Amino acid sequence: MRALALALILALSAVQVLAAAPQEVAADLQQVCVTIRSGDSIQGSGVVVTRPVDGQSANFVLTAYHVVQNLREVKDVITADGQSRKQVVYRDAAVTRELRQGTRTVGRTLVDVEVLNGDPERDLALLRLRALGVFAKGIEFYLDEKAPGPGSAVFHCASPGGEQNAASVTGGQVCQLGRIFEREGFGKGEYDQCDTAALPGS
Repeated sequence: MRALALALILALSAVQVLAAAPQEVAADLQQVCVTIRSGDSIQGSGVVVTRPVDGQSANFVLTAYHVVQNLREVKDVITADGQSRKQVVYRDAAVTRELRQGTRTVGRTLVDVEVLNGDPERDLALLRLRALGVFAKGIEFYLDEKAPGPGSAVFHCASPGGEQNAASVTGGQVCQLGRIFEREGFGKGEYDQCDTAALPGS
């Protein structure tokens, strides 16, 4: 559970500031932050993960499961041996990212994504862009290294309220490691605490 909590902090919201200036970190975060559209009125935030697949650059997106849960369908299928069973499938969502020049938004990239897997208990979902090589940058995981301690600077980048507030950046610091919380429906878990503002919808 601790590793998952740290993955969430690093993947969805936080980056430790090392040698880079805060403005450079914020600009990098905005390059990997996307907005997910999973229906006419449902939007959420996600972060790009780029990995090689069959010699080509493939883009994946980590997001919260509740953002895409409305795309879930259960279908009756007949197996090769004639048995009837239920199969869970997901309709496609879409991801969009702002294109910026300086301080001005000049357009958006919009790409269809498939839902590869979802975990409602941990509220995590993994998506894959249908097109290859759309985004050059992605996040990196450092889970085998020591977690940033109290006082370490962190940033959060997301789309609070949806696309109109895409790639909004806030900053703060790590407050404490190893907090134990019990969440309704999830049981107890170990979390690392930070004071970086994360607005509803991000």
